[in-house]
Amino acid sequence: LNRLDHIGLENNPELVFDSDLRLPASLTQISLEKLNITEFPDCLQPCIKLERIELTATRIENIPDWFARFTKLSWLILDDNQIKSVPAFMEKFVNLEILRLSGNQLDTIPAGLFLLPKLRGLSIGENPVRHIPATIASSTSLEWFNMYGTAVSYQEYKAIRRMITRKIEIGHDSPYFFDEEDQPCYTENPQYGD
Repeated sequence: LNRLDHIGLENNPELVFDSDLRLPASLTQISLEKLNITEFPDCLQPCIKLERIELTATRIENIPDWFARFTKLSWLILDDNQIKSVPAFMEKFVNLEILRLSGNQLDTIPAGLFLLPKLRGLSIGENPVRHIPATIASSTSLEWFNMYGTAVSYQEYKAIRRMITRKIEIGHDSPYFFDEEDQPCYTENPQYGD
């Protein structure tokens, strides 16, 4: 199937990738969801034309070094795995537009991700991330950033909002104030001063 460009193997928990299996190098999109796997299948290695990878709800903990070959990626969805770190080589994925890493075990985010020239959306929700790199303020393309369910404090969230000079939608589960926080919410009625 050397002209195949899309493949979906979702919801097959019993699926086993034979060690000699090689998927066609022509693939541009692959979806692997709810598989009982603990590492990226080696059969993906020849697929350097991949533009979209969706690999979710597995037991994968690491992104392998050979993943650096996927420089054409524009969408990378890795939600609900067990991934513990984002490798530094992903800071060179200049075509990446959407990166979703929610529901993993990440405690840090590489600063260079925010400097990717085409990155429009980044989701790191439901990870034990404690800090957001200051490079978020230098992003020229980011439109939305989800950090719901992280360990980022409300104080840091407010500091991030002040650093950013352009419109970026940031999802965070702390209280959100639309205007000046030090003023009463109902200024037209003095009895609602608190």
